[in-house]
Amino acid sequence: MAASSRDTPPFRADHVGSLLRSPQLKRARADFKAGSIDAEDLRQVEDESIRNAIALQNELGLKSVTDGELRRTSWHMDFIYQLGGVEQDDRETQHSHFRNNERTYEFAPPTARVTGAVHLKKPIFADDFAFVRDNAADGQTPKLTIPAPSMIHLRSGDPAIDAAAYPDLEEFWIDLAAAYGAELSAIYGLGCRHIQLDDVSLAYVNDPNERRKIEALGGDPLHMHERYIAASNASLKGR
Repeated sequence: MAASSRDTPPFRADHVGSLLRSPQLKRARADFKAGSIDAEDLRQVEDESIRNAIALQNELGLKSVTDGELRRTSWHMDFIYQLGGVEQDDRETQHSHFRNNERTYEFAPPTARVTGAVHLKKPIFADDFAFVRDNAADGQTPKLTIPAPSMIHLRSGDPAIDAAAYPDLEEFWIDLAAAYGAELSAIYGLGCRHIQLDDVSLAYVNDPNERRKIEALGGDPLHMHERYIAASNASLKGR
């Protein structure tokens, strides 16, 4: 019996997250950081890289298509930093480790602080989505992946939320869900019919080391996942 096929998401095979950057794109990003090329030069290389990624996904037969997050420096913080009421926190926090065939990398990922009422200042990744939408092949559904609301809280916990802004933490979660709802509505207005909340927190809270870190921040690792699931559900209330 032949496998059933779908014309609307969710599809039987789907791509989530970042694709590997080509040597050309990595070089362009380094040149931009060094000041030897400008933003327009970098964008031209990004455009070409994303068109190649779209073509690859089409060749593989994927019915959805993403830009592989090739314009992002950080898959989640690039989104979070664009929310109103959120600022980058440069203080060193928990270290992360990655390993390849050559060596182990250790670094302190960037984090954020909530210093005011969380809100959506403008649609985030709107231009990025529009580029995928306008370059997708016939039959491909353009898709956008954004970090789940839990990702603003996971790394630093309640201490990263200014008590002057939110004396009642429940109000933070309400505002965050409203900001996400506004984002989803805006992206829908651009023609997006396939959006995914990328949530790694639900895996993190299963790790004993991460559970100890959560406790050190004053959190409850036994029930934090329930708070995070509730936040995602509230964000999708207007779906």
